[in-house]
Amino acid sequence: MANVKIRDEYGQTTWYSDADTVMLIDDTNAWQGFIIPSGTASIVDTNPTDVAAFSMAQVVDPNLISANIVSGVSILGISGNYSGFIPSGNINISDTQQTNVAAFATAQVVDANLTAENIKSGVSILGVVGSYSGITPTGTKIISDTALTDVAAFANAQVVDANLAPGNIVSGVSILGVTGTYSGITPSGTKIITDTALNDVAAFAEAQVVDNNLKASNIKSGVSILGITGTYAGTDRMPGFVAGTWTGTFSDSTITQVRPYAFAFYGSKMKGVSVPKALSIGSFAFYSCNSMSLVYAPSCQSIGHYAFFWCFSISTADFPSATYIGSNAFAYVSSLATVSFPMATYVGESAFFLCYKLSDVAFPECTGIGASAFAACTGLTSVSFPKAQRIGANAFVEAKIENAVFPSCISLGNFAFESCSLLKKADFAALSSFSGNYLGAYAFAYCSLLSDISFPKLLSVPGNMFMQCTSLSTGSFPKATYIANSAFLSCHRLISLYLLSTAYVTLANSNAFSSTPIKGYTTVAGRYGSVFVRESMLASYKTRTGWSYISARLVGLTDDQIAAL
Repeated sequence: MANVKIRDEYGQTTWYSDADTVMLIDDTNAWQGFIIPSGTASIVDTNPTDVAAFSMAQVVDPNLISANIVSGVSILGISGNYSGFIPSGNINISDTQQTNVAAFATAQVVDANLTAENIKSGVSILGVVGSYSGITPTGTKIISDTALTDVAAFANAQVVDANLAPGNIVSGVSILGVTGTYSGITPSGTKIITDTALNDVAAFAEAQVVDNNLKASNIKSGVSILGITGTYAGTDRMPGFVAGTWTGTFSDSTITQVRPYAFAFYGSKMKGVSVPKALSIGSFAFYSCNSMSLVYAPSCQSIGHYAFFWCFSISTADFPSATYIGSNAFAYVSSLATVSFPMATYVGESAFFLCYKLSDVAFPECTGIGASAFAACTGLTSVSFPKAQRIGANAFVEAKIENAVFPSCISLGNFAFESCSLLKKADFAALSSFSGNYLGAYAFAYCSLLSDISFPKLLSVPGNMFMQCTSLSTGSFPKATYIANSAFLSCHRLISLYLLSTAYVTLANSNAFSSTPIKGYTTVAGRYGSVFVRESMLASYKTRTGWSYISARLVGLTDDQIAAL
């Protein structure tokens, strides 16, 4: 200590330096000697330290330095910087994850790809400025499916598929700019048109009007029909005849054709005709010759429209060479009981309309049956058309046939077999689809005895096709994918319907099974009807539109069960 102030016994105070010796007077006024404190005392621990003889004191410890004190802590005014260890070395950082660098003195980002050519031009990443401006697209990328296609390296892209052509796309639909022309069939061949009725030419590439009577000599002079100008100016209907004067049986072994209207309206005067070399009989040739019973024309190939209309005394029609029978050719020939046309390929509309004495007919070469061809032939019990491909509307309405077996039929008209009250079997092995919106509708309606049906290729069941087929109990349509409105309406005994296509069957609406055991309208022997589908599709069927309302009637069949059917 440099100075000290001491009060004497008189109350006076005096300053003394370190070197002075003073006398202190105790309580008895006795003087005591006292050494003034001097020097510095070192404090080396936390115990109490005697510093009476020292003028100064200082904490001294060689370890009391920043490096020995925890970083962030201050001891006796010294702030620590010790973090547990001494950072040293360098660490390379190679990703963007958080990196522990506590043990290292330095850190450096290192990636071999962190170069200017790997960075987008003008962008700086960690101080490296990019120079890459992308690739230069070249060439054309061919796209051949609908999957996501990488076209980054190409300048152009083009969809290419050999099947992307109008002929492969549904008519009226455009796919990738290509408008379809396909109507369900590929038109080919030539359709021969032999009458003025509406002709279905969807399956043909060309159509041609053909009629052996379409010639100048059969057309009124100066009149043009389908490009052919007529030359006939006479009044006689046959060579050497005076109109309306002939009586009896006409016989001529030289003529090659019977002209149109030749004997029309001769009524009871005409008894028969024998023309062995005639190749054609014109339209209306014997119209309303109601007393004619004999017809002999073995060479005739074409019979015109209304040729024997209302000739109700004819009982036999034998034409071994005829290939074409015109519309209404034998209509209202009520006595006609036997016909033979072994070469005929086409039977025209209403050709045998109301020939109610016909009992059986066989046309081994016929491929087309016109609308109402055998309609109202109420005595007809048997028909054979092994090659018939097209059956027109109302073709067999009200006939009494028991079996309708048409192995080649691919087109079935509306009401074709409607009200065939004795029909028990319908077998159409080739029928697969219908080309018109209503084609096939009511085809077997009111066939009350129909119980055996076979349509192995049918894709669509038309509206009202089996309406009121009250004996029908089982039906199988292994390829069907669509059932139209009221297809099975009022089939009161229908208890088993097999729809086993691998594609789901769409219902037009909920009326398809109205008034049937399937919809719960009635029961057969105490049982409701069932619709059998594939087991793998059953769950989905029960929630599909149109089917959910009869979900309780749906039954799944396994592959083994289907194979055993």
